[in-house]
Amino acid sequence: MKKALVTTFILFVLIALGVQAQNEKKTELDKNQFKTRIDLFTDIWQDTPEAFNSASINRGINIYSMYEFPIKNTSFSFQSGVGLGVHNLYFDNELKKNDEGIMIFSAIPDTLSNGTGVETKRSKISVAYLDIPIELKIRTENKLRAAIGFKLGYLINSLSKYKGDNYSDDSSSDITIKKKGIDGINNLRYGPTLRIGYKWIDISAYYSLTTLFEENKGPEMTPISIGISISKF
Repeated sequence: MKKALVTTFILFVLIALGVQAQNEKKTELDKNQFKTRIDLFTDIWQDTPEAFNSASINRGINIYSMYEFPIKNTSFSFQSGVGLGVHNLYFDNELKKNDEGIMIFSAIPDTLSNGTGVETKRSKISVAYLDIPIELKIRTENKLRAAIGFKLGYLINSLSKYKGDNYSDDSSSDITIKKKGIDGINNLRYGPTLRIGYKWIDISAYYSLTTLFEENKGPEMTPISIGISISKF
């Protein structure tokens, strides 16, 4: 994965230099720009434990306020800002502590003692971060654009939710359990970002260099976020 990131960065630089050389007429942005960006994405989780059963789609959203600074007489600009990043992880397991106090994903029983199947309507983790993204962006005269960057986030909220049969009491009665503040979640997250698009919509990607849980406090799993970005306004 690290080799892929290095290759992506090199390709970005080569493309940018090529565009710069081909554009004899340079257009400078009229002024610095303030804009809002929304990212809609799904997380692909890496290095998950064997007993873990994740949903195919793990919806997430970023909402960023960005300020763009043009680099004079070039097609480049630098932008940074602040925002909120929310990740949701859906699964068919129970999140709990083992005897050593480590968070684990434990299998939920398939049936109750009376033979009734256990129905799990929703089981998820949700984490929210205060993010600081920074990007180097290039745009061409035909309104193509690309941006390579990095973001740092600080955990501001975490919760787990289970909705379904009360299997812990061997009952088919519906229960909803919410727990705020999941033990062992990393307070910091960071990693590189990439966006490629046209006009106001981009394909976006983020690769986390940090694990969801702290070392020796839970599964050392990391997300790759892939989705779309909208930044017309």
